[in-house]
Amino acid sequence: MHYIRLYADELGESRFEEIELPTSHLKSPVSSTVFEATDPLPLKNAAFRRVISEMPDGEPHCAPRPQFIVHLSGNVEVETSTGEKRLFLPGSVLLAEDTTGRGHVTRNLGPGMRTYLQIPLES
Repeated sequence: MHYIRLYADELGESRFEEIELPTSHLKSPVSSTVFEATDPLPLKNAAFRRVISEMPDGEPHCAPRPQFIVHLSGNVEVETSTGEKRLFLPGSVLLAEDTTGRGHVTRNLGPGMRTYLQIPLES
């Protein structure tokens, strides 16, 4: 399992990094299901969000806090301050940690609203 990390480097530039999570194979205690799982993550809470009105295209911003973003509906493009772009589709997971620096640009690529699960990390 993996996610994309968005962070600010020592010069304040936002960058992407692919993170592969270590997993273990486990068996369900209540059925014959075998699954792969990560160790528990230090999370604070969770909130579902639906974007009704997008910020102006091309306006950079930083993440308000380190948080996982799990895309549920809609397609979004995220661009780092260095110009690298990534497409996030439903099911994509992003860890936004660029709370300082030049920030990133988020663009909705669809005609409708996008929905995601926002999960801040424990501080």
